[in-house]
Amino acid sequence: SEGRQLLAERGDRLRFVFSSVEEALQSSEPGRYSAIHFGRLFDALDSDSHGRILRLAVRAARPGARICSWSGAGDRWRPDSLVACIDRLETRTAQLRVEDRSVVGGRVHVEQVRPRAAGT
Repeated sequence: SEGRQLLAERGDRLRFVFSSVEEALQSSEPGRYSAIHFGRLFDALDSDSHGRILRLAVRAARPGARICSWSGAGDRWRPDSLVACIDRLETRTAQLRVEDRSVVGGRVHVEQVRPRAAGT
């Protein structure tokens, strides 16, 4: 699969961080990450915390970076307040949902950080 091939090619570029998500994103230099995977983190958060973490992720991510998460409680896309910063990749998300063979329930969500406007 595409994911396995990329992991084999780029696995040495993975970075595992052991701290709170907010702390890790706040301490990251802007534009550091090309992809961020949150797992099912957002299932445990209220909508304010969800939005706050995604805003920090946008700051820490490169333009075009993908943000992936899972939800066991239905769809949990970026809040409308972040529509100018994050695009929903609904076609890719639908493809992954069809291909998913995981044993753990949940729905995958793939979104993408938009290119920044000049001066931001």
